[in-house]
Amino acid sequence: MNLGQGGDVKAVALPAAYGVAAAQRVLFGLAELGRAGIETGSQNPVGYCDLEEERVLLQRPCACGCDATSNRDFLPGHDVRAIQQRVKDRFGGSPLKLIQFIDEHAPDAATAA
Repeated sequence: MNLGQGGDVKAVALPAAYGVAAAQRVLFGLAELGRAGIETGSQNPVGYCDLEEERVLLQRPCACGCDATSNRDFLPGHDVRAIQQRVKDRFGGSPLKLIQFIDEHAPDAATAA
């Protein structure tokens, strides 16, 4: 980012992966920096709200229960680990019993849609 004389923005370059919402936040923040009377209680004079687009960037516990954190539901391969553990615990290790249980209890695909 280059600032011209008096703090005017000449150019702002963000990686495309940041998306439009991030660019809008940066531009809004730059516009607000020059305004007097903004009090947020932090060193940054501009307060930001949480954006739904940023939720995917937040770290959370892996859903398999391994106590690791990730920005996804499962770490790579841990979804299979979680499924295999449930087959072992609830169906005596038999994938066939799991499939039969799902077939008996899940709604018909035609009625679920």
